[in-house]
Amino acid sequence: KYDWCVNIGSNNMRYDFNAKKTDDEYLFETIDRMYEHANKGVLLQLNSSALVIDQDQEDSGIVRFNPGVILNYAQTKYGNVALDHTGTNELFYLIIYKN
Repeated sequence: KYDWCVNIGSNNMRYDFNAKKTDDEYLFETIDRMYEHANKGVLLQLNSSALVIDQDQEDSGIVRFNPGVILNYAQTKYGNVALDHTGTNELFYLIIYKN
């Protein structure tokens, strides 16, 4: 175990080729595993679905997440959560603090 588990950009693409899991399900499993291995908390940087400008951007293969859906999941499961979407419209940060 480590104090913090940090994930910067590794959920931007799917590497598991498991078509049975949605992108959200895959992310939630990742968050759960990170939480198990952290003493103080979890930090993720994720691509936001809040700003998709054109179809080429949508078809790029980059996974984008709805910040509200991700925040709701984390708050419901872990409670002490923050979401920062202030730096850019394209990215957001999810911070989960362990109690």
